[in-house]
Amino acid sequence: MKISIRRFDDYSRRDIFDVLASWDNDPMIKPLILPGIHDDNFDDRVTGDELMYLARENKNRYIYLVFDEEILIGAYTIDIDFRERLTQEADTAWIGIVIGNKDYWGRGLGRYIMFDLEERCRQLGCKRIELGVFDYNLRALRLYESLGYTVIGVVENFVFYEGDWRKDIRMVKTL
Repeated sequence: MKISIRRFDDYSRRDIFDVLASWDNDPMIKPLILPGIHDDNFDDRVTGDELMYLARENKNRYIYLVFDEEILIGAYTIDIDFRERLTQEADTAWIGIVIGNKDYWGRGLGRYIMFDLEERCRQLGCKRIELGVFDYNLRALRLYESLGYTVIGVVENFVFYEGDWRKDIRMVKTL
């Protein structure tokens, strides 16, 4: 693997937003990154146009793309002082990560991305990182714990998964 991570700010690149939307709509990925508001059906599909619009509107969001050579395999976002975070302290980054190319799952890429992400948060002046992870995403929970993230709260009945309402575990790390 020859991994590189690049900041993405060309919000006219519909092709990139279509790939990101395809990951958000993938039935193996979607339950790990997006809350099912009503049931397991996840009928609401995300479009590239919607993601492009949201990226243009959110001036506090930074998008980074993860490549192996020139193959787009993942992405992460950093939102500065995102309104839905539990930590209401200024200079807190809220993060989201997706490894959309499933051929790269289980190869240590999440850890690599987190190291890069934390450094970029420092460069942006963030003092903390907050994240939410669904209680059934055990691989992600173990990764975050191993990197020093601690639980600061739990949002009950946040995501409907496999016939049950599940928790969103909120974690934080001071940089």
